[in-house]
Amino acid sequence: MIGRRMPARVRAAYKSEMAAARATADPEARWRHLERAHIISQPWPWPHTRHHIAMFALAVAQPPPRTSSTPCPDPPAVQSARKVRSPFLHHAA
Repeated sequence: MIGRRMPARVRAAYKSEMAAARATADPEARWRHLERAHIISQPWPWPHTRHHIAMFALAVAQPPPRTSSTPCPDPPAVQSARKVRSPFLHHAA
């Protein structure tokens, strides 16, 4: 659909979702509106690009996810690799 204009009904739905995303303070609701706008705008490059910029801006504005204070255990492959004795690796005695 490159080069073709977005039909009026589709443009109205897209603008409605983008406006709703801007209007809400709830990040989860904002993501839902942006997801719907994403689906609507996919066939048209410029609105779709504009939408991706809005999603990126929201992602940057959100605080980073909290991490657990407990360290993750090493995966089994790493644990077994540590048990291998190799003349090329320096092992503490």
